[in-house]
Amino acid sequence: SDDVYMSAWASDGMFALDVQAIVKDALPKLRAATESNRGCTAIAWNNGVMGQNQDMPIALGGQGAIWKSGEIIIHAPEPFFMGIAMSKSVGSTINTIDTFNHGELEKGMPLSGASIGLLTKFDNAQDIATYMDGIKINSAPALNLADTSGNALTVEAQRGNNVVLDGSKKGHVVHANHPVGLEEALVNRHANGDAKAFDKAVATTTWRQAHGEAFAQFSPYQTVDALKDVFSQKPLMKAPYEGNGFVTTNSIIHNLNEGCSYGTTWMPIMQDYTKVCFD
Repeated sequence: SDDVYMSAWASDGMFALDVQAIVKDALPKLRAATESNRGCTAIAWNNGVMGQNQDMPIALGGQGAIWKSGEIIIHAPEPFFMGIAMSKSVGSTINTIDTFNHGELEKGMPLSGASIGLLTKFDNAQDIATYMDGIKINSAPALNLADTSGNALTVEAQRGNNVVLDGSKKGHVVHANHPVGLEEALVNRHANGDAKAFDKAVATTTWRQAHGEAFAQFSPYQTVDALKDVFSQKPLMKAPYEGNGFVTTNSIIHNLNEGCSYGTTWMPIMQDYTKVCFD
């Protein structure tokens, strides 16, 4: 129905609209946008193992669910954000870069619907990346993809100019909450060259990116257990403390070759992973 569509659209579209209205060059406004946002750190290898820590305001924690059908497994941190999913051939995780890029807002379709549709339509991550050039999404996500054909990539979706970061040949791709490769320009623009001030304002996105890259490249184990381990550690794990209510609310790990997905609906240091497999 129209009401369901609008609720699904609002899950990503309204927060993207709010973030775009808040963000200017000043660090306090950048910090305010981040604290009301969704953050994440995503890691994918080209062996079919991928995952993500989902970061949100603490009020949204513990609200999630894991759903399964015969064709798809969905990790929903809240009822209308359902884009993080796994089919029998392709897995996705999603983190936002709305703080820096613009989506299509009212001209775009709901992110979750687009993600689920792409996973059920294609069995190859490269085909999904190509198809995304022709569709409009309401927000500006980084769609992280891995498949059973040896692909691992991220599509930084943005208005009119998607950027594909292909880690298939090097073996991995990592993404936090900023356009990868533009770190120096972002620091100069938002923090007058002060990298630490910038990173503090945006929920340690550059620290998480660097830490995730080092882990993905050098970990001797590219497994579900390896991701469980790193997702429980700083800086990828964002635990609450006085003055900070922006935390890791849940974790997701897909193992495509096994046909199983693992997830929590609260912090992975407070809750065991639930294992959900295709029959």
